[in-house]
Amino acid sequence: MIDHRKSTPDFNQAREALSGLGSAREVETEMNLEEIDPNRELDVTGEVCPYPVIAAQKELLKMNPGEILVEITDHTISTHTVPDAVKEKKLAEVLGIDEPSPGLYRIYFKRS
Repeated sequence: MIDHRKSTPDFNQAREALSGLGSAREVETEMNLEEIDPNRELDVTGEVCPYPVIAAQKELLKMNPGEILVEITDHTISTHTVPDAVKEKKLAEVLGIDEPSPGLYRIYFKRS
């Protein structure tokens, strides 16, 4: 597992700037996310935007098409910003998002 923890911008500023996004995004999928065996996991817990976006994009660029990345975050806003940024750059398909425990999210990507 890759751990990218380091100093972060002020959480309250980020929360105010993105307060309109609401709760974690629901991504419709017919796939059982628990059955996915990811090629890589990226742990960005404790980090706030823009770091989870940048970290996901950098990690996906290192991967081969078809490989699966799971980004683990405790930042609800990242469930919106990370998938949107990855799709915008056409780096990966968003397979889904789950919440294995309250306030902890896993975002699943399949490299394009």
